Amino acid sequence: MSEIVPDTFSEQLDAYVGSYRLTPDFVLKIFRAADQLYAQGTGQAPLPVFPSARDEFFADAVDASASFQRDASGKVIGMILHQNGDRPAPRMSDAEVEAASSQHAVTLSPAKLTEYVGHYQLAPSAMFDVTLQAGQLMVQLTGQPAFPVFASAPDKFFYKVVDAQLTFQHDASGKITAMVLHQGGRDQRAPRNDQ
Repeated sequence: MSEIVPDTFSEQLDAYVGSYRLTPDFVLKIFRAADQLYAQGTGQAPLPVFPSARDEFFADAVDASASFQRDASGKVIGMILHQNGDRPAPRMSDAEVEAASSQHAVTLSPAKLTEYVGHYQLAPSAMFDVTLQAGQLMVQLTGQPAFPVFASAPDKFFYKVVDAQLTFQHDASGKITAMVLHQGGRDQRAPRNDQ
């Protein structure tokens, strides 16, 4: 039986997307934005990683690389992080990822979600576009694809694809005036800009 090869580069990247446990308290998330793969360790900022061969990737921002491991059927089941030695990291199941997450989604009404829709200026050339699509709040930063965010409480949201959270801020009248991105130990405020 011949090996099934993905039709596109995008499908090849999708094979690596997931969470890999290096230690009980440290998980490496692999995700993609467009045709770029990123790695993000617990409490760290995401870094782009680049292919050097099939199942082999490296980061140019730090001295690290990774070798992905496959089972007999060709499914990616783990990785070995090459940084200060070789450290195996098995791929986590969806149930393990959910159980390990300190964030649990709550349901907000469509009317409440609509309040968050708008544009938030992170930097002169970087804008967050918050939209509501089929009852799901989506957030897109300039130059990146839109990702879903999930409410942990009113005004507080988290991503599942990266280790990042959002908090919406109000003025005295209750109108939403800004969004704060919490990522990599930094809090970045993005004032609302719906002009």
